[in-house]
Amino acid sequence: MESISTSHRPVEVLPVRMCNELVYCPRLFHLEHVQGIFVESAATVEGSAQHRRAGRRKISKRKTEEPEAPPWAELLPRSLEFTSAAWGVRGRLDMVELVGGQVIAVEAKRGAAPKDEDHSWGAHALRARAWPADVAQLGLYMALLRDAGLPCDEGRLFYRRNRVHTVIAWTPEIELFLRDVVNEARRVRAVSLASYVGWAHARDLVGAVDSTRRTRRTSRGCSSISSTATSVRCCS
Repeated sequence: MESISTSHRPVEVLPVRMCNELVYCPRLFHLEHVQGIFVESAATVEGSAQHRRAGRRKISKRKTEEPEAPPWAELLPRSLEFTSAAWGVRGRLDMVELVGGQVIAVEAKRGAAPKDEDHSWGAHALRARAWPADVAQLGLYMALLRDAGLPCDEGRLFYRRNRVHTVIAWTPEIELFLRDVVNEARRVRAVSLASYVGWAHARDLVGAVDSTRRTRRTSRGCSSISSTATSVRCCS
């Protein structure tokens, strides 16, 4: 795992995708990113293929009324890979849109958007037609852009299955949610296998990952998380 040295001590840099998994299901997060048990599914295989295709595409700019490029244009790297020491995360965006004087983070999902906007994660209310894990992922991409000095006040999620576009605005509430996600990811990363709650036998672990991935197609994540310092729990 990559780390960044600060004035005090090295800080582990978490991939944005890892934070997405934490919000979706702490149990799955612990299995994959602490115990190192990962089982591919049709969704993850297709998702990897989409990322590879996106990596081969060139960055395109939407036409604007500005006669000249904005002063921050040179800050936008061609690779769209960012690391933030302030946030302690890194990520690679598939796409951004340059509209007027703004950089808009864009994330496409192969599944369907939820039918309503009433969602939450822990104590955070997330009023958007988007799954909390996806809001976390897109929000952290926005945070990376902003930390790089780019003007990013919104991001856009596109769900392919039901062709729903959802706009996520950068707000103080979203920022607080994202910081709690990163902090919780670090907490769960530090939970030892001996303290891990939910599985009594090591032989059940691979089956647990597969079961969790099957559940993911319909539930889109856990509705509860643990606030204790030494356990990992979820609703399934």
